[in-house]
Amino acid sequence: MKKILILLSLILIASTPLTHADTDTEIEPTIVVDYTVDPATLMPGDTGIVTITLTNGATDEVVHVTETGGGNITEMEAFDMNAYIASASLAGDKKGQVAVTSDAYTSVGLIGPSDSANFVYEIRADEGASDGTQFLRFELIGGSNMEAFRYRIPVKIDRTELKLVASSIPSTVVRGVSTITLDVVNLRSSNVSGVVVSGAGGDVAFNATEFYVGSVPPKASVPLSINIDTTSSTAGRKDLTFTARYMNGDTVHKSELGTTIEVVDRSILILTGIMTEHTSPWYTITGDVNNIGATDLSGVVVSIGDADGVTPRQPYPEYFIGELEADDFGSFELSVELGPEVDSVPITIEYRDANRAYIAQHESIDVEDSGADAGGRSPGGMSTGIIVLIVLAGLLVIGVIAYSWKQRKDGTKEAEGGEGEVEEKL
Repeated sequence: MKKILILLSLILIASTPLTHADTDTEIEPTIVVDYTVDPATLMPGDTGIVTITLTNGATDEVVHVTETGGGNITEMEAFDMNAYIASASLAGDKKGQVAVTSDAYTSVGLIGPSDSANFVYEIRADEGASDGTQFLRFELIGGSNMEAFRYRIPVKIDRTELKLVASSIPSTVVRGVSTITLDVVNLRSSNVSGVVVSGAGGDVAFNATEFYVGSVPPKASVPLSINIDTTSSTAGRKDLTFTARYMNGDTVHKSELGTTIEVVDRSILILTGIMTEHTSPWYTITGDVNNIGATDLSGVVVSIGDADGVTPRQPYPEYFIGELEADDFGSFELSVELGPEVDSVPITIEYRDANRAYIAQHESIDVEDSGADAGGRSPGGMSTGIIVLIVLAGLLVIGVIAYSWKQRKDGTKEAEGGEGEVEEKL
């Protein structure tokens, strides 16, 4: 907004009577001119509004001029302080870069002391208008005691667009949700409003279809965070386009930013430090869930998956980890009973990503991979405890047989010894 005050006639104080000598000066209303241009700076092709306000600066409707003589005061003349306006018009600049699309005001009438009148004109900058300041021509035709005058209204043209700057975009991401940051930058000398940013890209999803930014002041920037979901994306390069739509006055404009990311075919969560232990009559599985993504996760739960011969058991059929920050891990413990031919355990990891979307990730733990000591499984699929019981039972049977054989042998020797003694007596 720009404002200027113009005095179009000599200001005289009406409350003080004038002598005859003072009547040599013609007394007219004082007009104050204000103007605004909206938007303050136009882009080529923009439409705008110029509002010119005329205010009558007089305080009384009549100024009386008197003459003093012989002790008497005689009124010589009275001046009407109402401002009579015949017409008011606004014309484009001489170069033809800004046109006025409104008609002139005719038969306006009068503006009384301390009253104002607004004159509103629509303007339009040419599509090929060059940067710089152009001057519109305002002309007022007065009536009665009002003289005509002309005034130039400056209108600035600036073709500088709103910019989208990639302040933080990862070049490579794993399958999951990643956060990027854009800066919405206004390098213009005037405010832009109604800024809305949208994203587009093949084989990727965004946490919203549009992101409302609002107004951006001149020579300022506003940061904007956007979540990109590549959970269901295939590996490879993805082209992304971000579009900012904004308004300069009542005219809509848009700016674009193109960029790329590389999606790596790897889940956002990985399992490490897996150990299995046979704690009769079932198994205990322990390990860590690692978040290798760029965003925090919530509601993380690790549980035994569904499979034949796999039965979750207490005390830990599932394990709640909760919050899992980026580049952090959480430990878990599970209890499971396995059938005789089962050598792997399905694991389900459930969580909510940065978009609050529910995700279920499925993994498998090979029990044999932990070894016979850690996994509690023999290569044939039989548990170590059962093998020990079989060996002990075998040893017990062998001991009983050996003991029975020894008892029979000792009885035979005693019988043979008794027969010898009888023969000697005979």
